[in-house]
Amino acid sequence: IVPFAGVGPFVLMIAKSQPKSTVVGIELNAQAVKLFKENSVLNKLKNVNVILGDAKKELLAFKGKASRILTPLPWSSREFLPECISALRSRGILHYYFFARDSREGLEDVKKACAVQGRRCSLKDSRVVHGYSASMQQYVLDLEIE
Repeated sequence: IVPFAGVGPFVLMIAKSQPKSTVVGIELNAQAVKLFKENSVLNKLKNVNVILGDAKKELLAFKGKASRILTPLPWSSREFLPECISALRSRGILHYYFFARDSREGLEDVKKACAVQGRRCSLKDSRVVHGYSASMQQYVLDLEIE
């Protein structure tokens, strides 16, 4: 699942590389969803599900079903952690993108959100995506949620 999917770049790349999986993209912007659907057709992808809606609400329908969730909206993905964690099945993977001074900030956010739901997380990988300013960078954490 990719909340904040936009016109679908992450979803389309994942769907192409994982043709036996269904990849869900959720987007609130109707014009972006229209283009996302066109992109899916142009790329001849049958394993893409495009949802027009608010990610907070739409993720509720996937409780415990998702094997992976990718959050490519680093400024506000923190606000969606409870819904993302809830949508993941046991041992699912969260690819959590965020801006911070240190990657430990994001890890603490995920640990707190997991604890509220009685779940645990383990860090599998952490990397800098790119710099943002002298004191802030964009990170992605790959976490397994139990």
